[in-house]
Amino acid sequence: MRYLELALFAEGPTDYRFLSPILRRVTEDICCQHAKQPVDIREEVLRLKTPQKERDAGRAQRILAAARQYCHSYVILFIHSDSDGNWKRALKDRIEPAMLLLNQDTVTQPKKTIAVIPVRETEAWALVDGDALRACFGIHKTNQQLGIPSKAREVEKLIDPKQVLESATAKAVGSRRGKAAAFLEIISEKIELACLREVPAFNRFENELKNALASLGILGTK
Repeated sequence: MRYLELALFAEGPTDYRFLSPILRRVTEDICCQHAKQPVDIREEVLRLKTPQKERDAGRAQRILAAARQYCHSYVILFIHSDSDGNWKRALKDRIEPAMLLLNQDTVTQPKKTIAVIPVRETEAWALVDGDALRACFGIHKTNQQLGIPSKAREVEKLIDPKQVLESATAKAVGSRRGKAAAFLEIISEKIELACLREVPAFNRFENELKNALASLGILGTK
């Protein structure tokens, strides 16, 4: 039996709420299909917090400080950044500087770090599966009626995914029932991974995750 602990450094509270279940689920799915032996993955993805004394430091230094503080509690660290439509720039400017520090640090260097970069905003991934939204809201409205893309891969064309999700939530439950953020964790548990795998940005992330799991000696041919 292998034991695997996951951690996440995300941009904000709603990103933690949505991404944590997704990251756990996709890791479990990959291990279930390809691991050489049973893998016990901790149920909760650890949400890294920057120590108070480092709150005013640059992003890369804040990530390093958070990773050092919790380094004995995780094996894989996911680093999230929205991309505003340019994932290569987000990777270069917001992820790679932190990865460089982590890989040079004697405390965090043995850990695996993986970039999680949705196109534009995390909310784009929350829109890939209309059935998940319908199950979450308890409604029967079509994708068209909700104002969301008919095909999963089309979420990357949305200029403002957050606003699209807010609008769909209002159409589903009414504006008085709360904002979309209140439903993100439920949505993330219901989304079919097959729908996410139609999205290029998610495929890039999942391939990196598979490489990390392989380098840990977890994956193999059953």
